[in-house]
Amino acid sequence: MELNKVLICAPIGGLKQYSINTWFKWISLQDYENFDVAVCTNGKGSKELTDLCNQVEINNKKLIVMELSNSDDLSTIKKITHAREKLRRYAVEHGYDYLFFLDTDTIPAHRNIIQRLINWNKSVVSGLYFYKSSKVTVAIDKDTNTNVTIDKCDEAVKRRELIEVWGFGFGCLLLSREVFSSVIFDYDLFGENFTDDFGYCHALEQKGIKRWLDPYVICKHLEDPDKDKVANFTKTTLPFLTGIRAK
Repeated sequence: MELNKVLICAPIGGLKQYSINTWFKWISLQDYENFDVAVCTNGKGSKELTDLCNQVEINNKKLIVMELSNSDDLSTIKKITHAREKLRRYAVEHGYDYLFFLDTDTIPAHRNIIQRLINWNKSVVSGLYFYKSSKVTVAIDKDTNTNVTIDKCDEAVKRRELIEVWGFGFGCLLLSREVFSSVIFDYDLFGENFTDDFGYCHALEQKGIKRWLDPYVICKHLEDPDKDKVANFTKTTLPFLTGIRAK
């Protein structure tokens, strides 16, 4: 039986290069085989970052690199929304069955999660991660309209169940083709009132598409070790070209 074709992807800006080598390594070691990896560079330094990414191979596959041109002066929300839309359109145009958003600072604890998320046979299902330096889930309970509690996640894991939620961050999210081919990332819909992820969750809600959380698929949400220092583009990007071809 042929495996579904999955695009693993992430928007990528200069401020997140501290974790990308870890991201590449996880992708190279994870269990699913029929995948490609794409990034959409954006913001300051995107041209240099694009050049670097074009040198990357993961398990003998070239990284698919897109650039959000002329995005230096855009707001963070606008950059990420447009970058996700560019990745979504690529997945539509190239016939992927699933779009797997995995932010470069969000690293799953297990290697089998892509197949696990597919096996739920849901159109929209997310893994679990927390706001950095906290125990607060990046997921909103559909019943309470507050963050999903750790106790609720524990119970779902024990019962081997999903949790139906209102929404979540897009750090670890699987979308079926049925969904990503019909629901776009539309900055003009909310502007700066919603982030890209919660705006998309609202669009899904308006179409009656349920959103699910698999709390077994837990992820580390990596902190920038130099978050209190002034970022230096050269120093924070060049190291990610080390060790990317290995498996």
